[in-house]
Amino acid sequence: MPPQQPTFQSFDCLHCGQKCRSSGGLRKHQESRHPKITLPEEATRYTRICHPHINGRPCAADGLFLPIPIPDPIPDDPSDAPSENPWAPFVERSCASPKPESFIPLL
Repeated sequence: MPPQQPTFQSFDCLHCGQKCRSSGGLRKHQESRHPKITLPEEATRYTRICHPHINGRPCAADGLFLPIPIPDPIPDDPSDAPSENPWAPFVERSCASPKPESFIPLL
């Protein structure tokens, strides 16, 4: 009888694919080759610094800010407006929904 090869369950590293023989070996590999980076608490906070003069608002040549534009009113729903042509902006129904026979087959 030929000698049997020892079998073991391999634990694969998700980062690089390295195969380890045990979960402890995988943990040691990950701690040495792929250490977790811990940021100091100050790095997670941020401070917004705004420029005192450059803020993106439009201004005139003399440096005075232009008035803030008032947005246009929302137009009425087109279905509410009376129309002589129910297929507007199309001339007739055939333009709004083409018939299948009007398509040209592609070869």
